[in-house]
Amino acid sequence: ILVRKGLKSSEVETEELVNRLLRESYPVDGLITSSDRSAFGAISALRSIGLYVPEDVKLISFDNSPYATLMSPGITALDRNIPAMAACAAQQLMKAMEGKQTEKCNLISFSLIQRESTR
Repeated sequence: ILVRKGLKSSEVETEELVNRLLRESYPVDGLITSSDRSAFGAISALRSIGLYVPEDVKLISFDNSPYATLMSPGITALDRNIPAMAACAAQQLMKAMEGKQTEKCNLISFSLIQRESTR
């Protein structure tokens, strides 16, 4: 499915995408979204056709922003470990500014924060 990114809010784009998937009869029992705001759009699309999270569809976001706890149900999230990402980026920038070789691959751990959307 072709998605045109950035023309609308992530909530609206995700809601439209999930609605399209469901109209085309893709069987869905779980979704992973790129952000908590996108998860809001997915929940809205699912509710519009009578599906509920987590009873019918499990939902995980790749974000864990403060928004994850505002929605009902709370959104299970993969926490991207923003402080570690920022520290790594700063270290790489400092190396590059000093003319030193930078790493081509950096591994940063993340954690699963389980909330109601997957229970």
